[in-house]
Order: sequence, then structure tokens, then C-alpha cells
Amino acid sequence: MTKLRFLLLATLALFSSEAWGQVPPNSDAAVTQSTATSSCATGEQIHLNGSGCYSTLAAAFAKCSYQGCTLDMREDPSPAALALGTFDPGPSAVTILLGPYKYTLTQMTVRDSLHVVGVTSGATVVTASSPSKAMFILPLSGRYPSIVAQHVLLQGLNLQAAPGSTADGISMVAASGGGLWYSQFNDLVLGSTTPFGGYAILFDSNAGGSAPATDQFISMRDVIAFRGPNAPPALRVTGAYSGQMTFENCQFDGPTPHDNGHVNIQIDDGGQTAWIPYSIVMTNVTSQHAGGPNGVAIQLGGMEGFVCQGCHFEDDNGVIREALGKGNRGNWGVIIKDSYFAGDVARDHGRGFISDTDANSSLAFDDNVFFGTPDAYFIGASTKYVTTKGAVNGASGGWQPFSFSSFFKIADQGTCTMAGGACPEQKLSHTYLSPPQCFANWNGTGTLTGILKVPSTTSKVTPASSVETDTAQINWACLGN
Repeated sequence: MTKLRFLLLATLALFSSEAWGQVPPNSDAAVTQSTATSSCATGEQIHLNGSGCYSTLAAAFAKCSYQGCTLDMREDPSPAALALGTFDPGPSAVTILLGPYKYTLTQMTVRDSLHVVGVTSGATVVTASSPSKAMFILPLSGRYPSIVAQHVLLQGLNLQAAPGSTADGISMVAASGGGLWYSQFNDLVLGSTTPFGGYAILFDSNAGGSAPATDQFISMRDVIAFRGPNAPPALRVTGAYSGQMTFENCQFDGPTPHDNGHVNIQIDDGGQTAWIPYSIVMTNVTSQHAGGPNGVAIQLGGMEGFVCQGCHFEDDNGVIREALGKGNRGNWGVIIKDSYFAGDVARDHGRGFISDTDANSSLAFDDNVFFGTPDAYFIGASTKYVTTKGAVNGASGGWQPFSFSSFFKIADQGTCTMAGGACPEQKLSHTYLSPPQCFANWNGTGTLTGILKVPSTTSKVTPASSVETDTAQINWACLGN
């Protein structure tokens, strides 16, 4: 055998093994995987491992080996093939390649090395056929490790709910001993035309137990999820050992017209007291339309290590609320930095705010900018652990930076008691060139059921709430240079 012929045969063998082997968890390999070498007969356009032809997903999968297979549905499928039905790949490593068509799905169980890859989220549409079943779920029973799904890839899909939906879209709820590891969610749209009645995306490890059974090492990129009217958050992460997650170039939006008092992104301990959610990073993530009283873009309820960098907030009543979790844990290591706040953020008839933190939570608000003046900046039971640096906007209609040193110097402070939901006017002794940033904390005396706001002029400040019957005693302070 000549050297040239040997190299040619070796190259062909390598191409063959890569083309029809298991697709690694990255977009390039998944999308460029080869189609079958010959077309199937009409009505049998599902290729199994590039050779056999079948009319339905179930029929093709029945011939899949224990080691796994590729089910290629990118050729113009028959009507029967468009109905994906209920699918559980079991122990097989299965790759399903979908074309630019409209499919229906009852429910698919996510197992080890399951890859479901469409053309793009703008071309491959999968609609739920059941209003009460989540489209993608984790195994409901079994033993470790088979109950833990690893190396999963969902990519290039447009997922829509069934009419009258009460279910989640992607519902990664871990059973006892279960969870999700080392997995990717790329180029997905959820609920853009028909939103889900439950969570668009849910990671829930409350029943999973301790590591290694948990939701961790998860990457979500170029994902757009819409929250339905009066529905749970578009994204929720909850439970023990949920962490080491990254969200990049994602968007989590509420509905328009607005509903009232709902959350777009929620991360909480779910009542767990050990290893609450941790190490979650969002980069260039957008939240819009969390409107109405108490509406908020991000709500934290017991977690450690949250970063939102280069994020975008628009048409949100509140940006971030940090509250004590059900497991009686606060929120620490929380950072919002290098982010942009549109002019309609935190402006809702006196009810808007940038942050609302309890006494057991921290916030570093660094190098952010926003256009316009919010109803309130930093509110809550305590702002003791809120720190700020860099430039922020302080005047409606223009950019006005505050230096680091001036932002922390208290120029005026005092105490007042609300009557009818407002304090008497509090005179300011310091000379201000523009209305100062003023903050107020409730000291626990009296009643405060509304959202605390602290409007000011250059000569006075009037702490108030959004409920006219509140009688809270308030400690207030204004910053100056």
C-alpha cells in the first residue's frame, strides 16, 4: 500500500467515525453533522445512523443500540414524524437532528448525552401538545448515576406552549438523587407567541439531595424566555447545590401589557439551609416589562455569589430585590456592574426602585449608568451592606456622575414618623447644587406595608410609602460632598 493511499483511507475512516459518532456538546459539531448519504422513501424520512429509514421517532429509536444513535430528521419529514410524542432515550446516548419544520412534542426525558438540535431558533419550531406537561424533564425515578443527566445539549429550538398551558417549558426538577451536570442550552426561544403557564425555564434541586446529585456546571447562551401574564418567573433557580451556572446574551421578559407584582428572574434557596444556590453569573442579560407595584427584574431569596455584568434593564418597576430565603439565609456576594438602566426603569408613580435589600443581604452596585431619575435608589430594611462606586445618573434627562467619595458622605440625617403614609417635611441643612440622593430605613416601629420612597429637593426631604395608612418610624439620610 502506498503512503498516499494509506493517508487517503485513514482520512476517510476518520471522517466516517466523526460524522456518525456521538455529537460532542458544542454547536459547531452538532449543526454540521452529516445527513444520510441517500434519501429515504416518502413517508420514511427519519435516518437512523445515516442508513435505516423510519416513519416515526419511536420506530427509529426502537432500532437504536444501547451505545446510542443519531436520529436525523432534517429531510422533509412525513406528518407522522412531525409528532415527536413522548420520548425517553433511557441509557442510550441519542442525538436528534431536527429540520426547519414545525414539530409537536408531548414530553421528552433528558438523559445522559441527549442532544436535540434544530437548525436555529428562528426555523425549528416545537410546540407542546399537552397544556399540563412540561416539554423537557429530568428522570423521575432511578438510582445514581443513571438518574443524573450529563452532557445534555438543547440548541436551535423555538419552544411554544400549548393553548391554556399550566406547565413549564424546560423543567429540570431533580428527583431524589438526581440532577443535571455539564450541560448546555443554546439559541433557544421559549413562549414568544404562546407563553407557558408555569416557568419558562426551571432548575429545581430541592429534592435532589447533596452533591453529586444536583444542578451544576450549566451554560445557557443566546436564550430568550418570555413570562406569561401573571405567570411564575421566566427563569427560576432553586434548591440546594444549584450553582456554577452561567447565562450569557440571554433575555428574560415579562408580558406587555404589564401585569402587577411579578418577577422575571428568581434565585432562591427553596427552604434549604445548607449549600444554597451559589456561583451564578449573568453577562449581557436583559430583563424587560417587570411592571406594576412590586414588579421586579431579579429576586434573590437565599444565595451566595451572584454577578450581573453588562446587563440591561428596561421597563422594570424594580431592578433587584434581596430578601431572606425560606431557609433563613440572606444573600451575599451580590454584584451588579457595568450595566445600563433605561429611562423607564424604577419609575412607576413613586413605586419604583433600583434595589430593595433586607438586613441580611449585600449589594455592590459598581460602574452602572441609567438615564433619568428613579423613584428611589436603594431601599429596604437596611442598606448597611450596600456599596456603590463609579458613575451613576443623578438628573433627569442628562448624565451626571457622582464621585466615589461624595457618594458615601452623609450630609444630612434624621428620624421621622409617618402619618397617613408620609413624614412631615424634613429640612436639609447642607447646601446642595441639585436634589441629593436620600435613603430611608424602617426601624420596625409602626406599620410599613408599602414601598418606601424618599423624594427630595435641594432644601427638604419627605420620606413616604405607597400606602397612605402606614405609620412607620423612619431613619433617613442624604448624601453630599
